[in-house]
Amino acid sequence: MLHDPEERRLFPRFTPEQIELLSGYGEEVDFAPGEALFEQGKLPYHFWVILEGQVRITKRVGEDEMLLTVHKPGEFAAELSILAGSAPFASGRATTPVRALKIDAGRLRELIVGNRAVADIIMPALTGRVQEVHAQMQQQEKLAALGRMAAGLAHELNNPAAAVRRAASELEETVAEAQGAAIRLNAHALSAGQQRVLDRLHAEARGFCVSPIPLSPLDRSDREDAVADWLEDRGIGGGWKLAPTLVVGGVSPARLAEVEAEMGAERMEETVRWLSATLSATTLIREITAGSDRISHLVKSIKQYSHMDQAPELKEADLHEGLNSTLALLEHKLKHGVHVTREYDPALPRVCSYAGELNQVWTNLIDNAVDAMGGKGSLWIRTRRVDDDHVEVEIADDGPGVPREIQDRIWEPFFTTKGVGEGSGLGLDIARRIIHRRHGGTLRLDSRPGDTRFSITLRVDGPPKEATLAAADEAAVPQPA
Repeated sequence: MLHDPEERRLFPRFTPEQIELLSGYGEEVDFAPGEALFEQGKLPYHFWVILEGQVRITKRVGEDEMLLTVHKPGEFAAELSILAGSAPFASGRATTPVRALKIDAGRLRELIVGNRAVADIIMPALTGRVQEVHAQMQQQEKLAALGRMAAGLAHELNNPAAAVRRAASELEETVAEAQGAAIRLNAHALSAGQQRVLDRLHAEARGFCVSPIPLSPLDRSDREDAVADWLEDRGIGGGWKLAPTLVVGGVSPARLAEVEAEMGAERMEETVRWLSATLSATTLIREITAGSDRISHLVKSIKQYSHMDQAPELKEADLHEGLNSTLALLEHKLKHGVHVTREYDPALPRVCSYAGELNQVWTNLIDNAVDAMGGKGSLWIRTRRVDDDHVEVEIADDGPGVPREIQDRIWEPFFTTKGVGEGSGLGLDIARRIIHRRHGGTLRLDSRPGDTRFSITLRVDGPPKEATLAAADEAAVPQPA
């Protein structure tokens, strides 16, 4: 909440004499509790001076309603966008019976131009409010982005973790089966030649498990039926259960017949059960390895993305590493219909930068692209060296594009093409600040239907001195509580 009763810079109160002056520019309106004086994103939008009662100012962000302040008699409700004719970025509703003075935007401009004393009250307050809300919303936007990233990461971690847990629980029983089958098989006093047959059979089957032959579902089903029938004909029970594992290991009825000729019919059931159990154990171990590798990759990605254990300082960074870690953490949004093409310059140099902040830029731009495409389409990530001193990163999509009439406005704080509450309108503003002010680079948009490109140019040797000083000054400004 922004309101501080002692903060007169943001929330000055008009004197009775000033209110009397203002009344000549507007009309009084009464509101019942719950009625809206103005609503987020909706026009018309007027300047209101509260005469009686209280007005609650809130901003919807996602599913949340953020309280900004509560205006009391003598205070005014409006923000700087009213002078530009833009829709409000917040809503104001009466919490008690309210009587307010309504002044439309045109009359407000006349008032500001014609009365210096009133203008000196209104303009600093409006400017200060925008700055304060912007600072708070930037923090909220970062937290919201972190929350979305955490939710996606949890989802991505859950799948390999569940696979590892399932495979581990099955592995103990499978190993016990393999050991039992091996003991029963050894009880048949195998010759040296028969042991070599088993070794070859096992090596062949493991090789097929590592590099399986691609089969259509119909071909796989036919092979499993053939193996199961062969086993049933030999009186080996549960052939339907053993067949899928044997087929994955490349075992066919013909190969089983060759083994039977060398091992003897009396040893075939234990041979088949031993082979099936050991192949199942191999498969489960590979599943555990794959799941563990996926978890390790995600953990590595989040460390690269956030630059854990590193102070936020200028240092040389691999842009490809940051882009890849961002894509990995956004996998939950990409895998349902977004085709990603990486066109990386293999000779791209490392760039002196605030790597964690650049990752926030990649996140905002990629996330916006996926939303613009409706979750389905093509995404291109391109990098190239512009010259000896500069590199460029381009993030492009084949979505509907940004309408030409609003392309100049997308960088404005709180401007969004999404519905009320679906976005704060700060993603591109934050991205541009990080590139322009923190890195001394450029961020450009080129958009038409089917081809939208955001191009980021960065200096290889880092921000110029003036950008570094501006970044330090910005970081030194205390954030609102």
